[in-house]
Amino acid sequence: MSSPVEALIEKREAIEERIKELRRRLIPVEHFLAFLREAESELMILFERRYIRNTPWDVVADEVGLSLRAAKKLRERLLSLAASFMEDVHIVDTK
Repeated sequence: MSSPVEALIEKREAIEERIKELRRRLIPVEHFLAFLREAESELMILFERRYIRNTPWDVVADEVGLSLRAAKKLRERLLSLAASFMEDVHIVDTK
């Protein structure tokens, strides 16, 4: 049986490891968003409205003056770009 101090140390180490893992996952997201801001401003607007504001696609399309079909095509491009930034990050734990 471990002492209370040892238990706290183990808990702290587990928390620090979790923070390290979350940072590893966050870096590609930050790079992706920076890329969108600088190189793909139209996609950034779509991303912000759909995934941050949680606006339905039909409303997003209306707000930016696109047909729903055109907005969904841009969505495919957005997801493809996101996947390329995330390809080395495993979002689902395999443990």
